Amino acid sequence: MKSGTQVLKTFFRVRERFQIQFKRKGKGSHVVLSNKSGRNFSVPLHNELDAGTLLKVIEDAEMTKEQFLENDP
Repeated sequence: MKSGTQVLKTFFRVRERFQIQFKRKGKGSHVVLSNKSGRNFSVPLHNELDAGTLLKVIEDAEMTKEQFLENDP
């Protein structure tokens, strides 16, 4: 499973292509980003994200699971 930091690194790599912007550090161990529609979403910086949480974060970024995996090292 991926950590929140690994997910952020993938989003950082594709930020221009998918128009993902880093907004701020959220409460606790979260980072707030925005997707190409301007909708904010957060990524928890946990050591390991549950599968459902990871899929929701990818969906909030307006990416498909396949697009995320293609850009994940």
